[in-house]
Amino acid sequence: MKITRTRLDIGLTGPLTTGVARDLDVTGTIPTVAPGEQPSTGAPVPDGATAIVANVTAVAPTDIGFVSARPGGASGTPTTSSINISTPGGVWPNAVTVQLGDNGKINLYYFGPTPGSTTHLLIDIVAPTRRSPSAPTATPSSRTAISRTTA
Repeated sequence: MKITRTRLDIGLTGPLTTGVARDLDVTGTIPTVAPGEQPSTGAPVPDGATAIVANVTAVAPTDIGFVSARPGGASGTPTTSSINISTPGGVWPNAVTVQLGDNGKINLYYFGPTPGSTTHLLIDIVAPTRRSPSAPTATPSSRTAISRTTA
């Protein structure tokens, strides 16, 4: 379900500005995008969901940089990126899994090295997820780093 089109002020108003984190509500009845890019409402994430799988797309960034999607209520500069932007302009998509914050939101952060740089976002929820009661809980000492390179 399409939930954010910053170019249309649906979900979030206006583009993300470098260094400014913004929370986006994804639970309950929220603004959504209907066919024809028309504003609507919907409830794409059911009660009990702990994360979402989403397509997040940066559109027309004014600078290189990155977008990070993280749990709602997060603060400070992110230590990971969800989308890496290597040239200004264009369309930069990626599929992400984002844990919901205790507030039922996700947090979005854009960084571009030039003060005032911006990017628009499109966010489409593919599926909500729920943590299994029997799933192990990760602790800092049990995390594994995975490296990926592309040719």
